[in-house]
Amino acid sequence: MINFNKNNVKTIIIVVIILLLVGTAVTFGVIYRNQVSDYVSPILSGKNRKSTEPPKDFGVIDYSKLIKEHPGYPKLKEYDKQISNMGSAQLDPTVLVGFNKELKEKMIKYHKDMQKQLLAERNKIQSDAKAQISAIKSRYDPIVAAKNREFKRYVNKLKSEYEKNQKNPNRPLSNWEKEFRARVEKESKDLMALREQQLAAKRLELEKKSRERLLAKEREISGQVSHYEDSLLQENKFRKVELQAQIQAAQEDDEKREKLQKELNTIYKGEEEKVTARKTELMGTLRNMEAAEKKNNNQIVQQYRKKMDKDVNSQLKGIEQKVYKRMAKKPRGGSGQSVSMPGDIRNKLKAKEAALRSDMKALEAKSMSEVQAIEARAKSRFDALKSKFTKKLDEFQKSLADEFEVKKKQLVDQQIAENEEKNKAYENLKKARERKYKQMITDINEKTESIANEKNIKVVIGSYAVNVDSVDLNSQAEKAIKSIGRE
Repeated sequence: MINFNKNNVKTIIIVVIILLLVGTAVTFGVIYRNQVSDYVSPILSGKNRKSTEPPKDFGVIDYSKLIKEHPGYPKLKEYDKQISNMGSAQLDPTVLVGFNKELKEKMIKYHKDMQKQLLAERNKIQSDAKAQISAIKSRYDPIVAAKNREFKRYVNKLKSEYEKNQKNPNRPLSNWEKEFRARVEKESKDLMALREQQLAAKRLELEKKSRERLLAKEREISGQVSHYEDSLLQENKFRKVELQAQIQAAQEDDEKREKLQKELNTIYKGEEEKVTARKTELMGTLRNMEAAEKKNNNQIVQQYRKKMDKDVNSQLKGIEQKVYKRMAKKPRGGSGQSVSMPGDIRNKLKAKEAALRSDMKALEAKSMSEVQAIEARAKSRFDALKSKFTKKLDEFQKSLADEFEVKKKQLVDQQIAENEEKNKAYENLKKARERKYKQMITDINEKTESIANEKNIKVVIGSYAVNVDSVDLNSQAEKAIKSIGRE
């Protein structure tokens, strides 16, 4: 049963979040530093004076307030908002998860199709084997029938010889003999059928218990493999996240990025090899257990068979005596005389029957050998076909895994490209904001200088000062600043 690695998706999402947080922090830091440097430094109108003696006439303005009254202030705030809202491009994890689901569905469909094809091929192989076995049966059945006819002819011949001895006072009573043999044969067959039923029931009982133990062991192994895989993922989780982040940060350093990627691939490969090795090791114990179960069951069945054979043989020896005792009271022919089959005829019949049994046994062995050869070839064909299908399944799964990696790389590359575009846009906004701010300060300085010249004020301070006799120019400066848009 194909398996994509869910940690790939988790790792990408974590890396994207880290990059997003870092990009956002840098953006806010730059904006904050610009605003602080803009507002806390007082700007003096006129030329800077090196004298430590304070001027007689001072003017004072509040730059932070005048900036807010400037017609360009809304645009400045708009720049600040755009810069603040601008963050790094984010990778949508649902795209990768959805793609992974799509590949998984492809794998499931492909697996079902392959199973369907394999089942069809298996049925064809079985059909071919059955046809060949049927042909063997058709070839041997006439031979067996001929042997049976030959035996019947011989029996008829002996019967003729037997009839010649009818005048013998010790001749056998054929009707009684036939009934006797029929009863013995029936009871013997019933006994053997019971023996086979008991053997089959014993084997089924053993096999059922073995299957239960093997299934329990298989579930135990599955749990051990899953636990081991989870422990490996936890062991390397933070290092993989760290490597992913370093790889993203080293986009311009190909050598470093390749080195980091190689290390990351080594970790993934190591995890996969360890899990495979652990699974192989545990499955080896399952196979050993299965072989031991089979061997033990065979030994138990053999012991049980020997015991039953001993009991059956003992019972078979007593069947003729029991039948004879039950038939002892029945009249033997019209005269009621005690008679038996002539010894020479009985010996000939036994010899012919033994020869026929030997021939039949040889025919059965030969036909069984041919049937086993057909079954072995059919199994070999199916095993080769199954191996071929398994290889195709593995190759398809690998191609899907490669396709997933390509898609993942495309998404990461797309994120990197979008981040670069956003960085460019951020720099452009920052420069536009700086130009706008400088233009507003220049406007305020020019208007304030004009007002100061009109009032013959030598120095204007860009913030309030304590214990300094100064003229508040804010209201006039505000009017002048508000009129900038109407000039």
